[in-house]
Amino acid sequence: MIVTRKVGEKVMIDDDIVIVIVEIQSGGRVRLGIQAPKDRLVLREELYRVYEKGGIDAAERATD
Repeated sequence: MIVTRKVGEKVMIDDDIVIVIVEIQSGGRVRLGIQAPKDRLVLREELYRVYEKGGIDAAERATD
């Protein structure tokens, strides 16, 4: 899925995850805000790969 969004617009995943476009910076960088229940794991891809290998415990997850 590819979607086009402007600053302030949102993408919904199910009824409990909201992704909002916070800022679009020069150079194509996008800042996202993610609202999800605390029991849902939300990590950047590179951190998720470390988590998969057992490198991130529950305490570290809670601070991301």
